[in-house]
Amino acid sequence: VTNTHNLEIEPLGVTKMYCEDDVMKVESKLFKVFNDTNTFNFDNNMLTFFNKEGDLIIRAYKMTN
Repeated sequence: VTNTHNLEIEPLGVTKMYCEDDVMKVESKLFKVFNDTNTFNFDNNMLTFFNKEGDLIIRAYKMTN
């Protein structure tokens, strides 16, 4: 985190452990989201990532028991 809303994620390392195709597709899409993320917002248990154009690219909610 470079300031209150900017986010820089370094390249991620992964293992070569292969999963089912649908799991691998989700993992690939998630890594792309991390790579494309420029800013974020965390509000009311919701984390939102935006690209450099300001477009929403993923939204995640904190799950509670």
